Amino acid sequence: MLKELGLTEYEAKAYIALIMLGEGSVREISELSKVPASKLYEVLSKLEERGFILSSYGRPMKYIARDPEETLNSIRYRYDKLITTLSRDLKSIWRTHRRLSKITFVRDLNDIMRKIRSMLNEASSIVKIIVDECSLWVEYGLLENLASLISNNIEVRIILNPRCRYLDEFRNLVGNRVRISDKANFLCVIKDLNEVLKGITGNEPVVIIYNIREIVDLINEIFDSIWSQGIDKKSL
Repeated sequence: MLKELGLTEYEAKAYIALIMLGEGSVREISELSKVPASKLYEVLSKLEERGFILSSYGRPMKYIARDPEETLNSIRYRYDKLITTLSRDLKSIWRTHRRLSKITFVRDLNDIMRKIRSMLNEASSIVKIIVDECSLWVEYGLLENLASLISNNIEVRIILNPRCRYLDEFRNLVGNRVRISDKANFLCVIKDLNEVLKGITGNEPVVIIYNIREIVDLINEIFDSIWSQGIDKKSL
């Protein structure tokens, strides 16, 4: 059972022998425990460091076992303190992970557009957008939010479908930050490279919102690929 407290086989044997002796020299402890004397100095040193035994200077040096009840109470106190601290830290990590790493489904169009507006308003460095239905952005007044991003010097990149009826409105608003691609057949908003909204806003709208790093990075790579192959609006 002492091994379950972290003692090695030699440490456990030496400790039991010293409890039986009460006090003993290296030779006496070695004879009773059958631990080689050449190993015993290191073993006893570790037992003393961990508070199981005491040593007295003299010739020969003597070792004394501490009261087992006091020793175990001390170990219990250290373990209780360790478990309390560990439990607090692990719970904090768990709660943070649950809060920061999640997937959310949204199916109501009004809620989807409200979430997009919120993401645009919260952006602090960059927003990348693929627009599947231009008319919705006009209808819900999201062009005003884009204008606010531009005025706040936040980087904006927008990919539009060539069938979009409001190409000029987007171009006039964000200039060369717009590209055209026939791959813009889904909705995607990437905020500050740490949150993504992706889905469709057709007859049965549905989006998924991610803030899991691996997924965000993957979708960002897809966006960059479409962007690099897109057509600059001013070249049309």
